[in-house]
Order: sequence, then structure tokens, then C-alpha cells
Amino acid sequence: MADSLTRAYKKVGSKLIDAALERGYTLSLVDGESTVVRKSNDAKRLKSHLCSTDEDILVVYNLSGDHIGHIYLMYGNAVEETIFDYTWNPLIEALVATVRSDER
Repeated sequence: MADSLTRAYKKVGSKLIDAALERGYTLSLVDGESTVVRKSNDAKRLKSHLCSTDEDILVVYNLSGDHIGHIYLMYGNAVEETIFDYTWNPLIEALVATVRSDER
């Protein structure tokens, strides 16, 4: 993957991580092969693992530690298609909308 594309993909993932942590959520990061970060609020650690494979899954937990959804990131397509799929509920939709509104 070209460096400029990798940076663009990481920017999308980083915005999602920041938006989730700002809401007080914790995140796990699955790199498509294994869970590389479990229930963390360490933005630097989470972001350091983005784009290590062709896809990442952000698993989102609320303040009580309950699972509230997933956001699938797929690399290799157009940058605006990086958010490939996600659990549809108002909390996850709000996270995705934050990033997508920045893309416009």
C-alpha cells in the first residue's frame, strides 16, 4: 500500500478511536487475525496497530464495559470506503457519522 494511502486509512481509524474515547468508551482492536489490543482507552497504543493487515475491527464497549458494537475498517478501497461495515445502533452510528461528516 502506498504511504499516502496508508496515512489516509489511518486517519479514518484514528478519528474513530478519538471519537470513541472522547465519549468514554473503551476499544478492542482486532487486526483481522487476532485481538491485538483488549478493552483499552490508550489512543496511542490503539492507533499504532491500525493498518497492520488488510482490515481492522474496532470493538466498542460502553462505560460499564458492555459490548455495544463493532466497526469494520477495510483497506485497499477508496479512502471514503474505509468504514466498510458497522453494527447499526444509535451509539455506533454517531461515531461513524462523526468521521463521515469530516470527509465532506
